[in-house]
Amino acid sequence: MAIYHINNKILDINNRIIIDSNNNSIKISQSELRILISFISMPTKVWNKDELLQQGWPNSIVVINSLTVAISNLRESIQRCKYYHIS
Repeated sequence: MAIYHINNKILDINNRIIIDSNNNSIKISQSELRILISFISMPTKVWNKDELLQQGWPNSIVVINSLTVAISNLRESIQRCKYYHIS
């Protein structure tokens, strides 16, 4: 199982879920997972929209709103799972 441990939480890559310390889990989409892994793997990088679109949807053409929705979903999932606060 490929996992990341961050702030007492678990990101289970194989199952695409975020698990908090109370064992609550939130399922995320493949695109959301790719974007989150990008953020985790390069935490100091400032990502532009085109880069995030390429990370989330490689070899695909999608509208910018797809990225907006994916980021919104990630924020909601992380906050619901008490992963860490994003302002």
